[in-house]
Amino acid sequence: VNNNNDNNNINTKLDAAKSAFRLMIEQKLLFGAKQDVVSVLLFNSKNTNNSCHDEYGGYESIEEYYPLQTPNLDLLECIDNVQCNKTESGKIGDSLDSLLVAAQIIINFVGTKKYKKRIFMITDGLTKINDTEQMDKIANSFIDEDILLNVIGIGFKDDNDIDDNESDNIGIIRKFVGLVNGSIFSGSTAISMMSELRSKSVLLRPTYSGLFEITSSIKISIKLYCRCREQTLPSLKKESMIGSETKKVTMDRLYKNKFRTNEDDEEVEEDERVKSYLYGKERIPFNENDELKLNYKSGDKHFKCLGFINKLLIKRQWFMGPSYIVTPDINSKISQLLLSIFTNACFEKNVFILCRLVSRKNSSPKFVILQPRSKSNRDIFILNELPFYEDIRKFP
Repeated sequence: VNNNNDNNNINTKLDAAKSAFRLMIEQKLLFGAKQDVVSVLLFNSKNTNNSCHDEYGGYESIEEYYPLQTPNLDLLECIDNVQCNKTESGKIGDSLDSLLVAAQIIINFVGTKKYKKRIFMITDGLTKINDTEQMDKIANSFIDEDILLNVIGIGFKDDNDIDDNESDNIGIIRKFVGLVNGSIFSGSTAISMMSELRSKSVLLRPTYSGLFEITSSIKISIKLYCRCREQTLPSLKKESMIGSETKKVTMDRLYKNKFRTNEDDEEVEEDERVKSYLYGKERIPFNENDELKLNYKSGDKHFKCLGFINKLLIKRQWFMGPSYIVTPDINSKISQLLLSIFTNACFEKNVFILCRLVSRKNSSPKFVILQPRSKSNRDIFILNELPFYEDIRKFP
């Protein structure tokens, strides 16, 4: 964030920068992954506080305003307190230096771990850039470390409306963004984009990875990925409004026997409680041993073909839960060939495949249907869960 102070419209521009930043953090709080971490640097600040200056010197007026950590509501309050303050005489923060400091913070934190590394720079481009000699070197370090740069220019023109009267500083920023294959957005465009609701980004992990057993002699190595699932908002947590050191709330339950006599204790301890099921108007006790006797063991995970059925006999309203796609293992050419053969055969014969799926050891088995889909570049199956007989409700 550029904490500039030499513009008559600085309050308006600072407010726009705060709005853009606030929207980014709100999106991160709602849809970000648990492993996401965020840091905030202010360049052209009256304070100098960064590791590069401590180690090498020369990175003045660059302040690590919010240390690298998991984003929280305190970060939103923190950024609201940013004000325009004049720097000490002769000490102007350089935007390229600030990018180098930000990159170094990320590199030191990530190390050899796999993270998606991104830097967002919000600036009006009015601060003079002096350190242009190292531009190519800094750009190469961004590319080598796979750091993605996005610049939000407050007062910038869109890429298609580049103004010849733009300052040299903005031209330098545009050149640097081009060298690192980054993106640059005007403030209004960025705020408009981030104001729109979006779905949460999820990692592409297979729900099931193993063999698809069509017969005892035909087994295909496949992976099962979720294709469509309802996206819900994050669950709300309870917190204390009067806590000082911590606002975390711990739930503690107390069980009481409403049919107790005066001699009995009011509280029922855990070893004195047992589950019960309603049978007519009576409740039948059901302890852990009874549950173990009735617990169904589905065995090791497996994916087996039960048979083939005419697709006209399968009704769309029977489909339950999310949809999945069945793809062959990309490391096995024979699996790709076999799955393609069965996909095209089912497509030509107008049949679906009925299967039994146990995605984890001893998990509940699912009765599923595979629908062939033949694309120009790949052949796959769409998997949907079907109901058991007890799951279908009868209506007059």
